[in-house]
Amino acid sequence: MGKTILIVDDEVHIIDALSLKFRQARFDVISAYDGEEGLRMAREALPDLLIVDFMMPSMNGMELIRELRSDKATRRIPVILLTAMEQEVKDKWQDDLASVNHIMSKPFSPRELLSRSMDLLGETSCR
Repeated sequence: MGKTILIVDDEVHIIDALSLKFRQARFDVISAYDGEEGLRMAREALPDLLIVDFMMPSMNGMELIRELRSDKATRRIPVILLTAMEQEVKDKWQDDLASVNHIMSKPFSPRELLSRSMDLLGETSCR
């Protein structure tokens, strides 16, 4: 069984595009459309990697990451944060950014995101 990626974003087209890219690289992909659903799914599925959007309804990406880091079962899951407001995130959430493995600014290259993800997962090449 392949490694599992959980994509949490409220933009359907981003989830669709990333799901296709990661499935082509033979990853299992699950998705959530808001922070609360993402938190629940992360706790249930214990994915190998989380890709989380910052701006989402009900719970933003940093709040989601904070919750995951406070839970023994999910605290070590690598996280890539996607944001269109990178500097604002860095300014406002500076103390919490140590718990984020990588930040990518929107718009981003799906190929670059796949490459960063594979690095975090210890994968050496596209399978």
